Amino acid sequence: MTRKEDEDTLAIEKMKLVRVDGLLKNLDSVIYNCCLDGNFHPEPAIQHMSGSLGYITLSEDNPYTSHVQKMEELYQLVGESTPPLKAQTTRGIQPEDKDKIQELADRLAQLQSEKADLEKQKSELEEKKAQFSHFTGLDMPFDEIIKGEYIKVRFGFLPKASYARMMVAYAENPHVLFVTCSEDKGGYWGIYFTPLRNADEIDGIFATLFFERLHLPEASGTPESIVKQLGEEINDCQKKIEQKEEEITRCWAEQKEGCSETYQQLKWHEEAFDLRHYAAYRDNYFFLVGWVPAAKADAFAEKVKQIRHMRVTISDPEEVENATPPTKLKNPWFVKPFEFFVDMYGLPSYGEMDITAFVAITFTVLFGIMFGDLGQGAVLAVGGFILWKWKKMALARLIVPCGISSMVFGFMFGSVFGFEEALEPVYEALGMSGKPISNWPGAPTTVLDTAAINPILVLSLIHISEPTRQAEISYAVFCLKKKKNKRTRD
Repeated sequence: MTRKEDEDTLAIEKMKLVRVDGLLKNLDSVIYNCCLDGNFHPEPAIQHMSGSLGYITLSEDNPYTSHVQKMEELYQLVGESTPPLKAQTTRGIQPEDKDKIQELADRLAQLQSEKADLEKQKSELEEKKAQFSHFTGLDMPFDEIIKGEYIKVRFGFLPKASYARMMVAYAENPHVLFVTCSEDKGGYWGIYFTPLRNADEIDGIFATLFFERLHLPEASGTPESIVKQLGEEINDCQKKIEQKEEEITRCWAEQKEGCSETYQQLKWHEEAFDLRHYAAYRDNYFFLVGWVPAAKADAFAEKVKQIRHMRVTISDPEEVENATPPTKLKNPWFVKPFEFFVDMYGLPSYGEMDITAFVAITFTVLFGIMFGDLGQGAVLAVGGFILWKWKKMALARLIVPCGISSMVFGFMFGSVFGFEEALEPVYEALGMSGKPISNWPGAPTTVLDTAAINPILVLSLIHISEPTRQAEISYAVFCLKKKKNKRTRD
C-alpha cells in the first residue's frame, strides 16, 4: 500500500454527485439494481433543478408501510424484536403473504385478548381473596351475618391505638361492640354491630376512632371456606392462562420462520420505495440525484447504463453549487469499531480531518492504563470476541482491543485479578528482577516523551490512573523531569 493509499484509508471518503435521468417506468429498476447497496446517498432531486423545467417531487404513499407496521406490532405482541435485515434474494410480495400476516395477527390478537381477560379475572379473584382472608377467624356464614334485619354490620380495620381508646372511652356503651378476626402490626381486622336505630351514632363514633371500612363483595359460607374456594378458582384461572400462553407460543413457532422472511422482504421493499420520494418527474421522465463514493462512482454509472434509456452525469463536489456531501468515514477494520464515539459526539464535516484513529489509540491505551489487569483483560477480550462473533453485537468489537490493552498493561503492572505479586515467578523466568514498569527506567521516559506531544494525554495519564499505579506514574514523571533538567544543563 502506498503512502497516498494509506492516507486515504484513514480519511473521510471522497464523494461524487451522480445525476440519473430517464424514463419514469425504469425508476424502480434503477433503485433496485443500483441504489440499495449502501453506497448511494440520495438528495431531493428538485433542489438540483431549475423550477422552470416543470419537474415536481414524486410524492406517493408507500404501499408497504402499513404491512411493515402490522408485522412490527405482531413481533411486539409476542414479545420479540424484529429480525435484523440481511442480504438475501429479493422477491415480490404476493397477496397471499399479506393474507397470512393478517390471519396470524388476528389469531394472536384473539389469544392475547383472551389471556388478558383471564389475567384480569385472576387479579379480581386475588383481590377478593385478600379481602376475605382478613376475616377467616370469624366462624360464621358471611351471608347470614349481613342478612340481619335489625342489626347493621360493618367490616374493616381498626388501629391498635384506637382499639385501646375504645376499650376505655366506650366501655360502658353497650352498642359499641367490636369483634376482632385477625391482627397485623398496625391494628385489628374485624367487625362491629350496631342496632339499626343507632347506626348513625355508632358509625360516627367509629369514624372518630379512624375505623377503615371495607366493603366486601357478595359471597356465601364462612370467610375461611370462601378463601379456600377463591384459591381454587385462582389456580384454575392460572392454568387457563398458561394454556393460552402455550397456544400463543405454538402458533408463533409454526409461523416464525416464514414471518421473519416476509418481514425482511417487506422492509426491503419499503426502504426501496421510499427512495422514489427523492426523485422528481415530469410527464414520463424522472430525475434522481445522490452522492456516491468516488471510488465506486464509475461502477455505479456502469450499472445504471445497463438499463435502457438511462443517462448518468458524475460531478465533483467543487463543481456543484452549494454542495454538502455526506460524511462517510473510511477506516481499516481495527479502527472501525471506534467510529461509534466519533458518530456519538458528531461526525466531522466533509473535507475535515477524521480523528477516529487518534480516538482508537488514546482510548485503547488509556483503558489499558486505568484497568491494567492480565486476568480481567483476558476475560474482557474473550467475552467481547464471543459477543461479537456469536451475538453479533457491534459494540462488543470495542471490548476486544480494550481487553488486550488491559492485558498488556496488566503484565507491565504485575496484576492478575487484583493480585499484584502473581506474576513474580514469570518475571523471574524471563530474567527480570521485578515488574517491567519498575525495571525499565528508559521506558516511562520514552512513553511520556511521545505523549508529551499531546498535553491532554499526559494529564490523563497522571490524573485518571488507579491509585495503585501512582508510584509507577510518579516515577515516570520524575524520570521525565530528570531528563529535562539534564538537557537544560547540557
